[in-house]
Amino acid sequence: MAGLCSLLLSLVSLIAVRGAIGMHLHIRADNSVPQSIVNTISSYTPFAAMTYCSNTSIAEWKSALPNPVRVSDTQQWYIEETGSRGYVTYDMDHNQVVVAFRGTTEIKSWVLDSEFVPESIGQDTSGNVVKVHDGFLVTYRSSQAIMISQITDVLCKHPGASLVIVGHSLGAALATFVILDGFGDPSKVSASQFLKSRIDPSHVTVYTFGSPRVGNLAFRNLVESFGVRFYRSVNYNDVVPHLPPESLQYVHVRTEYWINANFELVTCNDITNGEDTDCANSLNISALLLQGDWSIPHDHFFNFDITSGFCV
Repeated sequence: MAGLCSLLLSLVSLIAVRGAIGMHLHIRADNSVPQSIVNTISSYTPFAAMTYCSNTSIAEWKSALPNPVRVSDTQQWYIEETGSRGYVTYDMDHNQVVVAFRGTTEIKSWVLDSEFVPESIGQDTSGNVVKVHDGFLVTYRSSQAIMISQITDVLCKHPGASLVIVGHSLGAALATFVILDGFGDPSKVSASQFLKSRIDPSHVTVYTFGSPRVGNLAFRNLVESFGVRFYRSVNYNDVVPHLPPESLQYVHVRTEYWINANFELVTCNDITNGEDTDCANSLNISALLLQGDWSIPHDHFFNFDITSGFCV
């Protein structure tokens, strides 16, 4: 009974209303994070979790969470060849269009089967070669046309709405590609620029959970140059954010928000040409790879198992 009560209490706390959901973490004094940031980041875990639900649950927005946000104009995609799956919806309570990408359900197999050699997709404005993970790019391109159609359709139905892009695991990598594709210069890199005429980058925010590295330093700098805000959440000992390895010139997009061993959410200060060695990058990847169950640190954020979906 005590276990059931604890579960019910956890569910009650997971209310998908901006600022009302999430684990109240102790903030590290030397690098403080306002509780409002903790609440905001954690409030997008239900959107990521819904990607693991059935088509019917997503279409009818059926969730076991109490008081879920009200949505409309929900559209979905699923590409069988690559497993790319996600949805676009309009959050009526906060006047925002939300795009969410599902991650992989077999994280250990994905890591062990992956080839991490980066592929060139063009150049940045300074002539530096932009490289990305080929597998991520293939997966993104497989759903690119239908996803762009759905995003533009919902944005057109709700002029003035902000745009939020959410992704967990592999879905986090795909969420990052949306920014390059949406605002990148087609004459420089492989991009459609489908967002540039529709929304100002300052009205676009990306929330990712357990993201792998997506590209090289030129890719990071180019994506960040558009002015979109990134909140990249990383669990303490999650192995996925350490891959692909830095030895192959992969670098994370900023800003990292790391949940450390003391359950403190820390804002990390990634350097110009690398990552903060006091945050996730302080851990040894070899030791992390020897962990038995990778899914626990990879799927659980703010007392919430994203892959469970709390589907109905």
